[in-house]
Amino acid sequence: MTPLWFSHLLILLALIVGSITDFKKREVPDFLNFSLMGIGVVLALLNSIATNDFFFLLGSIIGLVSGYLLGALMFYTGQWGGGDAKMLMGIGAIIGIDIRYFWQPGVELPLFFTVVLSIFIAGTIYGLGYGIYLLYTHRKEFKKAFLARIREPSIIKVRVGIIAAVLALIGSAIFTSDFYLRWIFAFLALVVFGGFYLVIVGKLIEKVCMIRPLAVGELTEGEWIAQEVIVKGKRICGPKDLGISNEQIAQLKKLKVKTVIIKEGIPFIPGFLLGYIFIILVGNWLIPLISLF
Repeated sequence: MTPLWFSHLLILLALIVGSITDFKKREVPDFLNFSLMGIGVVLALLNSIATNDFFFLLGSIIGLVSGYLLGALMFYTGQWGGGDAKMLMGIGAIIGIDIRYFWQPGVELPLFFTVVLSIFIAGTIYGLGYGIYLLYTHRKEFKKAFLARIREPSIIKVRVGIIAAVLALIGSAIFTSDFYLRWIFAFLALVVFGGFYLVIVGKLIEKVCMIRPLAVGELTEGEWIAQEVIVKGKRICGPKDLGISNEQIAQLKKLKVKTVIIKEGIPFIPGFLLGYIFIILVGNWLIPLISLF
């Protein structure tokens, strides 16, 4: 049976290499991801043969498929790139999901569930930090764009409505005698006010910090195209493609298109790495948390 430390080591090495390439090239090599998937399934097969227990192989396949489903959801909603989704598939294949947990007493909660939750939590924190970094490095352009945005007539009207709603919630918090309702109203006021500006900031970070021209010769498969590319009335590629293909890149070169406008994604594999390091340090932390309920 493959020891847990060896599975941790394989995934950790893949995440370190993936983080480096994600930072440098904004992509994770397919070779790395598919190798992780293949190794996971092969190790599970060997474990099944050695122990005469097919649940090792079944668990690896279920982990891989679960990684695909979650990764596809994040990819098609525009949250992750294809490399991020494939990395989750590789992690699922290595760790596996022992489905006996759902009916057989004594089987431990599959680690994959905790890994996914840890990745999402760490990824959110990492994403916020990366957003702050982008704001700092583009602070002059961002400040100019932000001031212009909040002075737009349509936004001014929304701001008036937001302020009215916040004042109503604050008034409700002040005049209610119920302690819990007071905090609920205060929290809602904060969410309404902060949420409005977070949406504006998020859109402007994308517009100011993440959208830029790129020479067609430097394009790689999976780049997100921010503006439609139409040549002689024919559409070549655009935002709806969820990543440009090699065929589209070849077509752009054939038509001698010099540059396209791309949207740079946040290199998200480092968020995977942070979440997995946390798992290595504290273990399957969902088990004691679930036991509390």
